[in-house]
Formats: sequence, structure tokens, C-alpha cells
Amino acid sequence: MYQGPPFPSPDPMYLQNPTDVNTRAGYYNISLVPYGSVDGQTPVHVSNITQVNIDNEYNIPSPFTISVSSAFNSSGDSMIIDVTITCTQNVTIAQPVLQAAIAEDRVHLPNYNGGSGLHHFYTVMRKMVPDANGTPIDTAWTNGQTQTIHLVSPINIFAFNLSQLSVVAFIQSNATKMVYQAGSAAPHLIADDAGISLISSIPPTSCGTSFTPVVTVKNYGPNPLTSCIINYSTDGINLQTQSWTGNLTTNATDIITLPTQFVTNSTNHIFTCYTSSPNGTTDYNNFNNPYSVSFIMAPLSSVTSSIFEGFQSATFPSTDWRIDNPDNDYTWEKVDTVGGFGASTSSSRLQFWFIQAGRVDNLYLPAVNFSIAQQPLQLTFDVAYRPYSTTYHDSLKVEASTDCGLTWNSFYTKGDVALATVPSSSGTIPFIPNSTQWRKDTVDFSTIGSQPDVLIRFKGISRGGDNLYIDNINLNNAVGINDLSSENEISLYPNPTTGKFQISSSTIDIKNIKVMNVIGECVFQSTVNNPKSVIDLSGFEKGIYFVQIIDEKNNVMNKKIVVQ
Repeated sequence: MYQGPPFPSPDPMYLQNPTDVNTRAGYYNISLVPYGSVDGQTPVHVSNITQVNIDNEYNIPSPFTISVSSAFNSSGDSMIIDVTITCTQNVTIAQPVLQAAIAEDRVHLPNYNGGSGLHHFYTVMRKMVPDANGTPIDTAWTNGQTQTIHLVSPINIFAFNLSQLSVVAFIQSNATKMVYQAGSAAPHLIADDAGISLISSIPPTSCGTSFTPVVTVKNYGPNPLTSCIINYSTDGINLQTQSWTGNLTTNATDIITLPTQFVTNSTNHIFTCYTSSPNGTTDYNNFNNPYSVSFIMAPLSSVTSSIFEGFQSATFPSTDWRIDNPDNDYTWEKVDTVGGFGASTSSSRLQFWFIQAGRVDNLYLPAVNFSIAQQPLQLTFDVAYRPYSTTYHDSLKVEASTDCGLTWNSFYTKGDVALATVPSSSGTIPFIPNSTQWRKDTVDFSTIGSQPDVLIRFKGISRGGDNLYIDNINLNNAVGINDLSSENEISLYPNPTTGKFQISSSTIDIKNIKVMNVIGECVFQSTVNNPKSVIDLSGFEKGIYFVQIIDEKNNVMNKKIVVQ
């Protein structure tokens, strides 16, 4: 497969070798993708290639056999290719060449979302050898005639994973583009090849300041693995090493417990581990050496304030928030094109449209202290979701842990039509909600209101359906704010506003007013002694603001105002 030409925009497989892709695309006179051909004849859109096309070409006897072999040189930076052609019947070919392509059988780029949107690539041409023009061969062949072509190509520039590199060779007429025969050499293992296949002991979010990493060493090579160096660090600081010895056959593993590691804050951390010097030699296949995990160590009672997240910050996830993406695929992400009820242009999205069924992705809030909170203790958030047909039933859970992530209890579970904010669809365009396609949901945490250290997460469970959006996550009672008895006692109008709005109540006296932006900064404060106040936010940035209103009894009400 030649990944290109660049439509609608370049994929990484094209960008790493545009010369060879462009030459082959020009050879077949292709300007759009996806196009394909059988034996080089009449390229068409792949949907138009039928079993009949394949059978017709298969039934034409070939006048050749091809044997292909490949090997890496001693330094692991070049591939040596030998192609032996044997003629099985007399034949004359116009302008014949031998084409050879190094292909990478599997390339997975889960965090790449450009180009065609693909991020899994299979049997992709990585380099034509010696180039896309091929190697000229004899025009006239007689039965029994043989020819061996020896090729050498550098590979360290373009290869992702040496153990995935195969070779495809084929005889083609440049006059008719007919392919007369093809052969291949399968990928083969690097002789001495160690790697880390798993880090199993670090939960995505936990309490404390220390952890003990447990890693799995794996032998990816054909030779027995008897030694290697394990290299590891936290946040890229203070690289440490530990020697390993043993005796692992191909694909065998050994579990190693490394020394306890320490962190000093509750921000996002990364623990990285990789191997080197397998059997005392250079490891030429670095693709499978490293393994890393991201995590948060939340010190006890680390958060004593309420939480609001409107996804307005350029940083995602925000400080002390955490994403758990165990399959390293599509996961929770920030979008800057749509927000809850149309009041902003930012929210968080989980693309079930692209996520394989059965996959789970978690979005963790910072640790919170519920021990001084007043009842009812509630979390609210805006949600938008459209099911795909009647078959693909994605779901969303809100879970909490009171034992530092060892066990989790569900406080909110919705899926399919219960989660949906619009009817299902079987269309071809992923869901993007408008301002009317949102719903505000509430999660009640009253039963764990006395706990001092609580971890909360949004868990998305894919069934291969359509996209989910959440916004304006508000845990507004996390520090024991006493809500007023009724939200109807205070009104804000007009809302939305162009700047000026009035706060009014017919039953209570307002003592103090604060206005905060979405990142918690106080942008306005006023002390009043009357039931009506006019607030002027003219000249402030458009968006969502939160108005904190305190009455004469020090009761507190939080309300939202939208400035347009």
C-alpha cells in the first residue's frame, strides 16, 4: 500500500517518503485515494474491485517464479535483499523492471489525527529499493533462465519497528504496467531484542507520595535472552539502572519489582522504563524497548475547594486532572468548536465513533475533601450524546473511590437512550451537538459526604457508537458552602447579557457579591445593602462567569451568567 497522495491532507506515512509515493502515484496516473489495481491493470476506486477482477488475473499463468530473502546487516541500519527470478516459459516483456518495496506490516499511531484520519496502517510501503524506478531486467526470457538481483537499502531513517519490516518484489512492464509475478519475504526477528512489555503496579490515580513499580521484561528476539539493563525514571529525572540476568526463550517474560519511587506533588507524573544492552550487545530494534505510564499521586486531603471545569484553559487536562487511556487510542480530548448549551466553544469529547467496542477511557477529577461538606453534596455537568442506530450502545459512568483508587463505586450510570440527548442516527458524519442538544445531569454523593479523601472519575465505555461531549463540571459544595433554600429566591437578568445584568430578590437581603471567571479568578466584587444590584461586566471577555451571592445570614448561592 502506498499511503497517499495527500488527500485530504498528508498522512505521516506519506510525509516520511513523499518521493517514492509521488513517483508511484504518477506512474499509475492517480490523483485521489483510495485507488487500487490488480496486477497493475486499470486503477479504480477500491470499492469497484470485485472477486471477478481478482479471479480473472489469477487464472492467467505466470511465466516466472520469484524467491525473496532479506536480512539486516551487522550494525542493524541496512537491509540486504536478494531476489531470484526463474523463468518457467519463454516470454518477451516490453520495458521490464524488478520493483522491490520494503513494507512495514503494522504501524499504529493512536495519537495522530491528521490526514485521512487513519492511525492504524498495514503493509505500508516505507521505501522502494533502490528507488521507485526499479531495476531493469532482461526483455527476452527462456524457460529455465534465472537471474538473482542483490539490493541493499538503509532503513534507520524511515523504519518504525524493524521486526515488522517485510519485502515485496514484483516484475512489471513499464509499457503496459502489467505485473507478471510477485514474491515476498516475511518480517523476521532481531537476534538479540529485549523490551519492557508492561508496567503493572501503578494505578492512574492514587493517594500518597510513593509507589513501587513492577515491570515485565520480554524477549522479542530468537536468541535466548540472558541479560540486559533496565533503565527507569520518574518525570525524566534521575535516571536509574538495574542489571537483569536470567534465561528467557522467545516471547518469554520475567516480572521485576524495582525500588520504591517518590514524588512531591499531585500534578501529572510519568514513569518510564526501557531496556538496553540485550545479551551485552546493541539493541537495534528500539521500538519495543520503552514503556511508560502516566499517573497522579494525590497527597491526603490535597483539595479543599470546590471544583469547576469548563474546559476554557489552553491546557488539557487541567492541573491535577488525569486521563487514563489504557489502549493508547482515541480518548478524552478538548474540543474548541462546541460547548455546553452553546454558552462557550469548548468542551471535552470522547469519540466513541472511532473507539473500538469494549474499550474504557477515564477522566479523573482532582482529589477532593468531603469531610466538611454540607448536604446535599452534588456534582452537575452538561452532557450531549447521540446513539448510533439501535445497535451500538455506549455508556457513561461517574464513579468515586474512598480508598485511594483500590475500589470504585458507581453513582451515575447511563447508556443508549438514557444517555442520549438527541435521537439515534445511522449517518456517516460524527455527532456535533448544537446549543439545544444538551442536558444538565446531577450526581448525588451524599452517602460519602463524610470522607476526607475522595477520587472521582468519568468513565466512558465504548460500544462503537457516536460521540459524547461533557462540559461545565461543577462540584459546587465540596467545601461546605451552605446553599440558599431555593434558587428561585434570587434571579439574574438578562441572562445571557451583553455586559450589564441585575441581581434581584424579593425575600432576602444581599450582603456581598463576587464574580469569578472559569479558572476561579475574582473579576468583580461588591458589598451591597439592598435586595437589588446592577453588575456591569462590559468590556470583559465573552464567556461564562460565576456569581457568588452571600445574604445577611452568610448563606451562599452560586449562579452562572453568560456574557455575549
